[in-house]
Amino acid sequence: MMRFLTGPEYNSILLVGLKRIGLSEADAARLIAARWPMDAYGLVAEAHGRGLAIQIADIAAWLVSRMGPTWPDGEPTDAESAMFSPTVAEVCLQWCVATGRANSTLAGRFYTSNPRRIEITLQAAKAKDN
Repeated sequence: MMRFLTGPEYNSILLVGLKRIGLSEADAARLIAARWPMDAYGLVAEAHGRGLAIQIADIAAWLVSRMGPTWPDGEPTDAESAMFSPTVAEVCLQWCVATGRANSTLAGRFYTSNPRRIEITLQAAKAKDN
């Protein structure tokens, strides 16, 4: 099974990184939260940061699988006009993995080959935070 960072895991690492460059915890948390809602291009970048390589076409295929070929107003389903919440993004990424549409980045391959690396990374981030 392909392993990638979950939203909370990724947020923990982002928080530590932002604090290390001088942001307060509150400012870092606001910046992390400001990513959402996210467009499809942002979701491709988010996936990469979490260890997955996906494309706009993968997001479009997920949307069609969920919504059908058109939006409720009759317009064609289009990934580039969609916005994603953290929960919806997580479901989309899980679908991309489950259907084989996602590939692992180098970090994702490390996490898949040894899932304990995620735990070690999170522990190291917390240790540097203290």
